[in-house]
Amino acid sequence: MKKVISAFLACAIAAGSAICASASQSNLMGDVNFDGQVSIKDSTMIQKHCAGLIRFSEAQRKCADPDGNGKINVSDATYLQRQVAGIAQKKNYTEEEAIEAGNKAVTDFGVKLLQKTKKEKDNVLVSPVSVMYALSMTANGAGGKTLKQMENTLGLPLNAMNKYFKAYPSLLKYKGEQEDKFSIANSIWCNTLYSDVEYRQDFVDTAKDVYSAEANKLPFNTEAQNKINNWVSENTDGMVDGILDQINPMSFMYLINTLAFDGKWLEPYDPNYMVRDGKFTNADYTKSDAKYMCSEEFRYLSDDKAQGFVKLFKDGNYAFAALLPNSGNSVDSYLNSLTGERISNILSNVKSDKTVVWLPKFKINYDTDLADVLQSLGMTDAFDEQYADFSGMISNTPFNPYIGSVIHKTVIDVNEIGTKAAAATSVEIKAGATPEEPKEVKLTRPFIYMLINTKTNTPFFIGTVDELK
Repeated sequence: MKKVISAFLACAIAAGSAICASASQSNLMGDVNFDGQVSIKDSTMIQKHCAGLIRFSEAQRKCADPDGNGKINVSDATYLQRQVAGIAQKKNYTEEEAIEAGNKAVTDFGVKLLQKTKKEKDNVLVSPVSVMYALSMTANGAGGKTLKQMENTLGLPLNAMNKYFKAYPSLLKYKGEQEDKFSIANSIWCNTLYSDVEYRQDFVDTAKDVYSAEANKLPFNTEAQNKINNWVSENTDGMVDGILDQINPMSFMYLINTLAFDGKWLEPYDPNYMVRDGKFTNADYTKSDAKYMCSEEFRYLSDDKAQGFVKLFKDGNYAFAALLPNSGNSVDSYLNSLTGERISNILSNVKSDKTVVWLPKFKINYDTDLADVLQSLGMTDAFDEQYADFSGMISNTPFNPYIGSVIHKTVIDVNEIGTKAAAATSVEIKAGATPEEPKEVKLTRPFIYMLINTKTNTPFFIGTVDELK
């Protein structure tokens, strides 16, 4: 036996030496055995490393984070499995590439979200960044077709989502003192009423490390509802006073994002001579009284169907932009003609033309459940209690996790001083019924048998088989 063990160890050492020797010959992300290709063998090695069964060299560690979240964990093994199956994108995004792709995805998703939520004659306000933050956190627990649909709907593969949203706070930081405020917060709330449920630690760790999420475990009761709503209120400066009208004690988890903005105009309006009374023509052609803030701006926007302007906030880091469809063209028809690329082109071609602007003071509160909208955009399996795959989030449960709701609340206040806006998005993970396994009756041991009258459902023979000869 000692000779066998010694021989095994010798082979293992030799194999390890061979891998180390060839380490300099492979720079392929995910190729941890340095055989020049990414395969299931690499995924298995990552799983063994995460379980402590083997230990990676420094060279191997550099190749062992294919999903690009900055950590080596089971999600990297899953990513490789999907890649080998032709599901995952093989591109390993740099931070710069992720930011470029993420900016495009946010604009595209924002236009689609507005188009899908806009109802005739309704005021609508959505925050694509808030919704994408909450869903991207959620996507780290998804797998298979569920994950693919989420990636397609959000417009980014998971590794790019993680890099983009990890970098996003740095896109809000500018040199010097800042008077404009833009803050983002994330949290996950796990239900401890499911005593046997295991919330996967690698999922929680990713939420903490990538999204700076606060993680909480507590029983889902009225006290938990109050804590969640208070957290939302505190992180939106009280503009959104809560996200849950009621808490579902049978849900597994809530994943929540908040976003708050408070900007002062670079050139504020003097209420004494820059604000005038007027009428606003509503979508149904009725008229309402309005207070118009009047100014001359020098950032003009236009395309063949609309014109508009840009007005800067005090630090110059943020701005208010508006587009007014040409006469005879409704907001709905213009909105339906827009794409993310078109919006980007309009905002990238600001002209320094003198523009007389009338901007009405307004305050809007909006809330909706985005479940139907997201499903119409192709994210269907995540909401299906039978087909949803969130195995990377929760394990050891007989109830299949799925998304029950995506509650989105927004508020904006535009006045003489500036603009305040806030958003909160909550993804509810519910407990679905486990798909029933087919029943089996294998008469491989003693059993009772009968011959019955089917009209009376009475046996006219009844017996047992205790042995077969």
